[in-house]
Amino acid sequence: HSLFFSTNGGGKKKQNFSFCSSEMFAVYLDSLIQSEYSGAIVVEVEQDTKTLYFRDGRLVFASSTQIDDRLGEICYRANLINMDAFANSTVQVNNQIKFGQVLLKDRLMTHIGLSQALKLQVSEIARSLFLHKDVYFELVHGQKPFTEVLFLRGDRQVVMNAAAYGVLYKNFVERLLPETAIYMTDDEDEGSQFPPATFYGDII
Repeated sequence: HSLFFSTNGGGKKKQNFSFCSSEMFAVYLDSLIQSEYSGAIVVEVEQDTKTLYFRDGRLVFASSTQIDDRLGEICYRANLINMDAFANSTVQVNNQIKFGQVLLKDRLMTHIGLSQALKLQVSEIARSLFLHKDVYFELVHGQKPFTEVLFLRGDRQVVMNAAAYGVLYKNFVERLLPETAIYMTDDEDEGSQFPPATFYGDII
């Protein structure tokens, strides 16, 4: 690993974290899968912490302290639940009751549906790790998640897809014109014409 990574990256990053480029991080994750690693890899992303969990080389879960990565937010963005269900379920969550348990209890989602939602959450958290130039991380051997998901089509592909998305995203950002501003628009603006190198002019 010393061939790939540096430690004590400085700045505001934790001193016990190693760091490397996001491209090399993809290679490193693949090596963990190939070596049948069991444990967690904790990644520091700005002010948040995101964790990927592996068991015998399989990606089995992911967690994040970022609000946008919570299961409820992901389900709502993916139109798996409506706003009323999202709001009513959120107020029932506490230290003992998880959002997924509420979805099952209120029959808002089946066990199969919840499994699919959790896999979507893992995929989105993994993808978010590759949106920055550098990745700061540490290994925690043997650490286990509170639950696991099974990717029938291969968890390795989840990691590779996440890395590929990161490459596309960073290439897109690099092509943005210096004067380009990124902002939210209303649906009524969709008919407007936008030049290349904007989110409307380019599709990731």
